Amino acid sequence: MIIVFLDIDGVINIWRKPGKDPSGRFDQEALNNLKLILKAVPEALMVISSTWRFHYTLMELRGFFAEAGIDAERILDVTPDLRRTEGQIKHYPGKNEEIEAWLFQHPEVKRLAILDDVSMEDMVGFEDQFFQTRFEEGLKHYQSQRIIDHLRRIRSALSSDN
Repeated sequence: MIIVFLDIDGVINIWRKPGKDPSGRFDQEALNNLKLILKAVPEALMVISSTWRFHYTLMELRGFFAEAGIDAERILDVTPDLRRTEGQIKHYPGKNEEIEAWLFQHPEVKRLAILDDVSMEDMVGFEDQFFQTRFEEGLKHYQSQRIIDHLRRIRSALSSDN
């Protein structure tokens, strides 16, 4: 299984940038770059790691992507919510911990890429799979090409092992 962990804000939603897709939610250029990845790696599925998962159900998220022209079936799941409160102390895990927890429950994942605008320090343990976007720019074409190459390179290596 190939998984793309997808953050939304700063990856395909750029608030102050003109040029939204017809749904009005996503930046058209960044969305096209995501579609390029999905077209080039048709077996890839997405897991939403964005804070949008706290505000919308998986079905609502799938609907947003369908409105934007992405097959809703490509949205497999969301990462778990590991936030917790102990007394007066609130604990906010890093995205790497949420991704790690999701992967622990899905050992069938063989390849992955993480698209997010967080810092590299927030992706400890996933440095080789992490593709950082800039909040004010979103997913750029050159990054989508790097992600495609990353997933294809891994796919080729696994294929030659069989």
